Amino acid sequence: MNTAPNKADKSLIRAEAAYLRKGDNKLTPLQAIVKLQELRDQFRDQWTGSSPWLVLPDLYALPVEMPVPRMLKEIEKHGEPVGIAGVAMLTTRQFRVFRMPFLNDTKSRDTVERSAREAERLAQAALKAKIDPMIEELLRSSALQDIHKGAKDDRR
Repeated sequence: MNTAPNKADKSLIRAEAAYLRKGDNKLTPLQAIVKLQELRDQFRDQWTGSSPWLVLPDLYALPVEMPVPRMLKEIEKHGEPVGIAGVAMLTTRQFRVFRMPFLNDTKSRDTVERSAREAERLAQAALKAKIDPMIEELLRSSALQDIHKGAKDDRR
């Protein structure tokens, strides 16, 4: 298994880090939507599920696939975007939770962080739901039992 991130993985990680260092980046709703779509396009192969999404002040999430007119209506109801979050699968088969707050204030950063943590929790639960049955099947498999029988027979 390859454990080194490839160029696209590093680019995603750098994009997040650069934005975190910039500080306040107040964007209009349309600028935030464009930024969201740019991130989706730039890292299309890494995103999982409905990632990335805009995070609104009340933790309401607007997935990138949502039509722009509907996004604008939801922004009117829930407030202007405070950042972007999402879950990416790196080529190393590791999840990366992406956080990109637009503002440097504590409340905005915490809101984006809470959205990202919830996404991470859901991603881990989904992965566990897929892996646990595979492990159960492996443990029940006759091939694995035969291996253990052989090991016991070899010790005689």
